Amino acid sequence: MTQKNLTKDIKSEIVKNALTKSGIFEKEEQLFKDRADWAEKVRIEAIGGENMDSGINDIISEIKTLANKIPESVREDDFPIRESSYIEINLAGITVWAFYNGARERGCQRYSRQRVTKITPRNTSVILADNPLVNEFYELEKRYNELENQREDITNNVEAALAKVRTVKRLLTEWPEAAELLPKSTAKAAPVPAVRREALNELIGLPTEADND
Repeated sequence: MTQKNLTKDIKSEIVKNALTKSGIFEKEEQLFKDRADWAEKVRIEAIGGENMDSGINDIISEIKTLANKIPESVREDDFPIRESSYIEINLAGITVWAFYNGARERGCQRYSRQRVTKITPRNTSVILADNPLVNEFYELEKRYNELENQREDITNNVEAALAKVRTVKRLLTEWPEAAELLPKSTAKAAPVPAVRREALNELIGLPTEADND
């Protein structure tokens, strides 16, 4: 079993496990949440404040209650409130689409998330340079770029390590700590003395330290 070949699927799983181990996915999920919170603050400011948003929702509730009294056969589907999955803003001179689900852009399969729609102004909202939301936006962008760089570094380094070996046994000879990254369905050989890959281990967070208990 230790002679099992490192197939494309196994290598992909090792890279994914390395990213998981490094905490990339947890950081990305938190970034989604923080970006969604930012988009909501932008939306509330564009509408005119939380009281205005609450008032609009109360009106919508009343309209729906009255609409339910009308026979379904004569109702129209159109509703007099604009809802969207994002708000378009002029952020201190640049155009930004703030998505309510925390996405950064449209059409990115890796970051596909459930669509969230909310009451949204029709016109482009303007946020001036002295608004704290501008600094918050650039902090989110900085975190995004740092995560992308970390993801790329880990992926490239792990793929480079895997490109030098053909079997699980050889991988564990060259990089014993990689045993933690192997798919559960793959038999794991016992680590043997080998050339250490300190930089790569530190980048991912290997090996996992045992509890003191």
